Amino acid sequence: GSIYRQVRKDWVVQFRLMAGTFVNGVLDADRGFIPPQKLFYGGGPTTVRGFRRNRLGPIIYVARPSLNDSTVLDTVPSATGGQRIVVSTVELTVPSPFLRDRLRLAAFVDGGRVWNSADTLLADPGFRITPGAGLRVATPVGPIRLDVAYNGYPQTHGPLYLINNRGDIVGRLDDDFTPERPLSFFRRLVLHVSIG
Repeated sequence: GSIYRQVRKDWVVQFRLMAGTFVNGVLDADRGFIPPQKLFYGGGPTTVRGFRRNRLGPIIYVARPSLNDSTVLDTVPSATGGQRIVVSTVELTVPSPFLRDRLRLAAFVDGGRVWNSADTLLADPGFRITPGAGLRVATPVGPIRLDVAYNGYPQTHGPLYLINNRGDIVGRLDDDFTPERPLSFFRRLVLHVSIG
């Protein structure tokens, strides 16, 4: 659900809350397989903007030999999805000091969590809160939204699997892998551009 309130002339505050779970006995993991595309995912321009798309919640890591040097492993995160989700947003938009009819400024705080209650192998990073700022541009083809959010949290830890160049799993390298997090302020910023 979403609520919009005008707090003063042309200043609008939005409150948004989204929650979901699989109902026990209907679509419960204890009773059968839940396809990955039906699970909940968080992170990205429509949920918690301090995380890249689908990076909020349980993650596994996959390592494969680099194409340039087979002794070096390229490691990438892979979201597993969750059976439960809670996402909330508070956002204030105000007119820009210039081009007021085309440009709006925004400040927001997003929070959320994606998790599996029964899976103890994957980490539950907990509820994460990320602040940010944005720009809203009205164009003839539709609105364009530019958001920059700050994520000060450490990388989510999870199991690390080794795959070969064909994509076959070779083995599990680590049960609790955590990639290094950049220390620079600017490397912790996450940019999202949305049209429509």
